[in-house]
Amino acid sequence: MEGINGLLKQFPHNHQAFRSPEMLQLYLNLFVLWHNMRVFERGKRQGKSPYQLAGIDPGTDDWLTLLGHPAE
Repeated sequence: MEGINGLLKQFPHNHQAFRSPEMLQLYLNLFVLWHNMRVFERGKRQGKSPYQLAGIDPGTDDWLTLLGHPAE
């Protein structure tokens, strides 16, 4: 939990930049997708993403591809 808190630490200062609660929710949705797709670099979960640990296979390891952006 501390890891997520660290990632969102600046969020309370920046949330006023969103025009509406819907835009804020869209941002949080993107954050959740990014977090669940990123691979842990150290610790006991090293080399795996939260999705992989949960047994979920989204078909790609690139969260931007899931959003429809072309793979590089």
